[in-house]
Amino acid sequence: MRRLTASIRGFGRSEDGSITIFACFMVLCMLMICGISVDVMRHEMDRSRLQATADRAVLAATALNQRLAPEDVVADYFTKSGIRDFMSNVEVSEGLSFRTVTVGASTTMTTQFMDYFGVETLNVPALATAEDRVPNVEISLVLDISGSMRFSNRMNDLRPAAADFLDIVLDDANAQKTSVTLVPYAGQTNPGPFMFDRLNGERYPAMAMDEADGGIPEHLSHGELPQDAIGGVGSDQNTRYVYPNVSSCLDIGTGGFSSAELPSGMLYPQTPHFMNWDIAQRDGLGLVPAGSDLDPIPQQ
Repeated sequence: MRRLTASIRGFGRSEDGSITIFACFMVLCMLMICGISVDVMRHEMDRSRLQATADRAVLAATALNQRLAPEDVVADYFTKSGIRDFMSNVEVSEGLSFRTVTVGASTTMTTQFMDYFGVETLNVPALATAEDRVPNVEISLVLDISGSMRFSNRMNDLRPAAADFLDIVLDDANAQKTSVTLVPYAGQTNPGPFMFDRLNGERYPAMAMDEADGGIPEHLSHGELPQDAIGGVGSDQNTRYVYPNVSSCLDIGTGGFSSAELPSGMLYPQTPHFMNWDIAQRDGLGLVPAGSDLDPIPQQ
């Protein structure tokens, strides 16, 4: 019994082989860590691929010059990448000057080593959002006010349509960053006296004309008669009446439109203010059937 007891005590005090046990424990920990690292690496590789596809898709779908539907663009990117089934949802928000696209995607990866620790799968998520916005919008609304607009109720339809358009583009969200220029035109467009002078316009001289022939008071017209000249007569005996020069239309040749810059370096003649058709008078008298051609009358 003494020898047995001494042998047991000696075995308990002996340290031979302890490093082997520690080494086995460390090898097991290393294998566990390496296995987890492999699964995490595979997870990150799948996540990066999914995220990169989502990022490319939303950038292409958000572009305001993109003519295809954003949903179709996103779906095409995921299909070409071979992960169409991973796309979960596409949210699109767009207005007059912006478009925002959000894409969500996710998949599940089966683990190879972590399942020994009770983790059989890992979720692989991706979320991407992109926005394309024009900070300041300048809109030119070009309206046809020529004589043909009197047919088929065109002018009556034009007015509410233009008003509805302005209500849409100048709503509360866009009012501070959107400007609208109205450009009415018939044979030509009247840019106004400021632009007339800016574009080197040259006005025709003032001419006397009686009020009965269409003349207007001199102060209402651009340009005045010489002080010693005799003007046209009208209802106001103290006023000289002249040919109506109230517009500021320019005659710019085709060469003036070959450059993006404003025409300059030469004088552009003014287009006379006149009406080549007696539309108002004859339509008012019911002498011209709707839709018929009108005979020209001499220019004033």
